[in-house]
Parts: sequence; C-alpha cells; structure tokens
Amino acid sequence: MRPGPGAGAVEAYVNRLITGATTRKALTAALLQVMTMNGAPTHWFRPSVVWHVLRASDRGALRAAPLTAAERAAAGLDPAGRAR
Repeated sequence: MRPGPGAGAVEAYVNRLITGATTRKALTAALLQVMTMNGAPTHWFRPSVVWHVLRASDRGALRAAPLTAAERAAAGLDPAGRAR
C-alpha cells in the first residue's frame, strides 16, 4: 500500500515536532500527551503546537556567527564560504 499524498509533509512535521521537543517544554508536553495516549494525535496540529513546531525549526537560522574573512581564509574557503 502506497502512502497517500501529504504523507511526506506529515512525516516532516512530526520529525520537527520530535526535534523541537528536545528544547521546548510545550512540545515535550504535546509529544508526551499523545505518546501516553492521554490525547489524540490531532493534538499535534493545534495552532499553539504548530506555532511552537515552526518556531523550533532552525531552518534559515544561523547557529553561530558568520565567519570573518580571516577565518574563511584559514579554513580554505573563498569569500562566499565555498571550499576552494
């Protein structure tokens, strides 16, 4: 049986929820509520939970300050940050 359309999006969302639950108390609570069967899986799609999942995403965010020109040169990177 093939997964239906949107299955990949749901899988990606749940992966982000699980990852976010490692650092956000609201997501940890939502995850445990469903995993312990104290809440329906639809609980993960409430606006407040969706908001935390989206905010917990590190997509597009810098984890560290950008490298300086000297650091890029020392690492063998060109000015754009690509390996030479």
